[in-house]
Amino acid sequence: MEKLITQGKFHPALTKLSGDKRWAARIRFYNDQPVIHFMNTAMVAVPHPAIKDTGGTPVIKDIESAIVNNHLSYKMDTSKIPVSELSVLSPELGEEIRNAQITYRKKGFAEININPDGVKVYATVQNHKQI
Repeated sequence: MEKLITQGKFHPALTKLSGDKRWAARIRFYNDQPVIHFMNTAMVAVPHPAIKDTGGTPVIKDIESAIVNNHLSYKMDTSKIPVSELSVLSPELGEEIRNAQITYRKKGFAEININPDGVKVYATVQNHKQI
């Protein structure tokens, strides 16, 4: 895939510019609106100190994240993903809604910057007013 991108034969709609590579991002459209789903691929299971399953293996008490750089920046092809206002949402953040910073670059491209601090597993970036 990287070779096709380098050769200019494939142009991704979303390209990571900076931040921990262990945040996986996927775009889906709901009601014609883009929603970027972020999944942490660096989750660490925290075993319960006392409770074990029938085989003697500790059950999971909690999940932690091995990610240390949550300052994520992406280049977005706005001809494929129209954006105007984006927010970071996650069940882990409760009612907190964080704005994603959008900077329009050359025609047809924007840079989005988000910070999922406090999110261990999953978040979305979307226009929360239209979904």
